Amino acid sequence: MNKLENQKILIFVGWFLPGYKGGGPIQSINNLVNLMHEKYDFYLIANDRDFGDTEPYKGIEKNIWINKSSYNIMYINYNKISYRLLKKLIFRENFNTVYLNSFFSARLNLIVLTFMRVFRLKGKIIIAPRGQFLDGAYKIKHFKKYVYKTFFRLFFCKKNLIWHSTSKIESISIKKIISRKSKIIYAPNFTNLNRSIKFKSIKKREGYLNIIFISRIHKKKNLLMALNTLKFVDGNVIFNIYGPIEDNDYWKSCQDVIKVLRENITVNYYGSIAHNNVITVLQQNHILFFPTFSENYGHVIIEALQARRPVVISNQTPWNDLNDFKAGYAISLDEIDRFIQAINYYVTMSDIDFKQVTLNCAEYVRVKFDIPQIIDFYDNLLRERENI
Repeated sequence: MNKLENQKILIFVGWFLPGYKGGGPIQSINNLVNLMHEKYDFYLIANDRDFGDTEPYKGIEKNIWINKSSYNIMYINYNKISYRLLKKLIFRENFNTVYLNSFFSARLNLIVLTFMRVFRLKGKIIIAPRGQFLDGAYKIKHFKKYVYKTFFRLFFCKKNLIWHSTSKIESISIKKIISRKSKIIYAPNFTNLNRSIKFKSIKKREGYLNIIFISRIHKKKNLLMALNTLKFVDGNVIFNIYGPIEDNDYWKSCQDVIKVLRENITVNYYGSIAHNNVITVLQQNHILFFPTFSENYGHVIIEALQARRPVVISNQTPWNDLNDFKAGYAISLDEIDRFIQAINYYVTMSDIDFKQVTLNCAEYVRVKFDIPQIIDFYDNLLRERENI
């Protein structure tokens, strides 16, 4: 790819590498800059600490640009971001595009957008809701979100504002919640398919199943439903949970269910996991169980399939055609009986049948991703054009 002249993109990314507790958005931006850096100059502004941490990263300088192979990055304390710092950053580099990697990062977004409005900067503004408008996510703390959304619509829905949608359903939700006149550009999320993943098989004995759950411990991710499902599962099941505890009260509710599970179910909680270890722990288990309330992408779902592990998920993600490939099940959250049946199906599965399912997972990933087309989508989103 040839570098496009003077195409500088400033991304307020929130949490980023070396952090990993912020989940999928970290991977979304990392994949974006790695795919498109030969055509665009990316400048990332990231929090100086990982999600939920009170202390900044050790050994990383703050408030200066650090050059990486695919991007430049500055780590700052997001709680102390100021107009003075924005003035220093935006005026010095003359960015064509400012990309906000969240809608409900209210304080940051309002500071950035107000600054650009006061100084009458003409750069294109892109906001990526990252699934925050999907029903399962938007209903959580709905009133607070409604107030902020209403304020935003009144003062900041300008003609140079573009919404980055990663799915058809997200495009519909943006029009529903923000405005039918919203300018929306579709560019799908994607997984880094270039890294070499060595397939590791795992023995599958009939009547035994190792299940993994990887996500933040939060109501939206629906771990509690997964645990309640296990009350009705037969056979010998090991359920391994990975992810930071974001909601302590919710985790307490999960622990209450764990205490009353039958003896055939063993539950282990391992805490947070660095992203470069995700594939390894996925391959140590038979299936991913993730009945999430909503995902606009769900990186861990595709990573499980890359690891050739079938998934049992809700139908609130983009991957509802799993059943057609026999690579897993996407099930309505209203049908808990079907979740129970799906888990029991894998419990009773033989080693021969499981090996076939792992091949189905690899085929699913091969069919679903067209990298040249994805590059075209992101060119359409990022390239500066007149009369936006």
